Amino acid sequence: MRASLAQIARLATCTLGAALLSGCAFTPQLSKVAVDHNRMVARSADELTLLNIVRASRRYPLHFTTVTEVQGNARLSVNAEVATTLAPGADPVSAEAGGALSTNPNFRATVLSTDEFQRGIQAPIPSELVAYYLDEGWRDELVMALMVERVEAYAEPGDPVPAFNIVNNPGRTGRFARLLCTHGLVSEPTSSSVPLAQFKDLIDTGKLVDASASPASRRAEISELLDLISSDGVRLTGDTLVIEGSTNSVRVAERGISRCAGVKADPALADYTLRPRFRSTLGLIYFLGEYVRISEEFGDSAVYQVPSCHGDCSADTQLTRPVIALKQGAGDELIQTNFRGTRYFIDAAEDIRDPASGPAQARSLQVIALVQQLVNLQKSADTLPASLSITGIN
Repeated sequence: MRASLAQIARLATCTLGAALLSGCAFTPQLSKVAVDHNRMVARSADELTLLNIVRASRRYPLHFTTVTEVQGNARLSVNAEVATTLAPGADPVSAEAGGALSTNPNFRATVLSTDEFQRGIQAPIPSELVAYYLDEGWRDELVMALMVERVEAYAEPGDPVPAFNIVNNPGRTGRFARLLCTHGLVSEPTSSSVPLAQFKDLIDTGKLVDASASPASRRAEISELLDLISSDGVRLTGDTLVIEGSTNSVRVAERGISRCAGVKADPALADYTLRPRFRSTLGLIYFLGEYVRISEEFGDSAVYQVPSCHGDCSADTQLTRPVIALKQGAGDELIQTNFRGTRYFIDAAEDIRDPASGPAQARSLQVIALVQQLVNLQKSADTLPASLSITGIN
């Protein structure tokens, strides 16, 4: 029995529809590939940061690499099946479509060992950058614990050298641990914008409207003004040319209420001006390594913890958090790495946000994020990650 023309037309339509449906499935599948690659880059960056902290805890050299490019192709194979049934009462034509997605990604990693990068991670963190983090809402006790290498105490503001230093080491009973409870970092402007001149003093308006003035002289008058206001740090506000003030600076100030129960400010500091000196990004990683090493060797009670309170810290609600907490062996992790046969990880319990579940968790993830940002600031343009480049083949 031969199929009718209507059945043949329906068969062609179903076949085409099956192919089109499989093609429609390609877009969400390709989106999933891009998201999966993003997660891969995130995991690699997290593990590299954690690995360097573990190396620092064992006093090993640090090494920095980054994924700079992700390329590849995604292929969707289409499988369309069409069946015909000419028996009376049965559906004469049916079609099924299937597909499978396969990828072939390529990654390019760069070793960050240039002179520019090494000088950057070994230079002290600029006070303007510290002020930026404070202004953006980062908790000042965490910024103080991580970025301050020492606090210098000056008997007189104009003294060339400090009377003594309060060094930030991880010891729980150190002088800096007490300072962390009773003092904080404050961001404040160093100067306001300074007016330079009025618009009428910058350009000869009479020359511009003088018909006898040559076009060349008028162009020169305007060009000089444009060159001036295009300079960095200079802007025109209304009719006044101003030079931008420098960005905020950071100072150490005594808190009205201590962040730690039973801890009061050292009265010996009242007569001194306190100035923070910031560590380098490299120094920060080695500090975290020392924090981890002391915690492992002598227990959590041997290192200071970061006060954790919001607003005024009453004695009955004060909590503290470890700066970073690493575990070894088996367990559910947020980030993990392996070094010399041992698995180190940040416990998945740190992701629990319910205060009723127990003591406040460590700030490990915030610390990892901050270190990554500081390292990324030292990367040059040619080591920044390139856009994801994937070719889809349907």
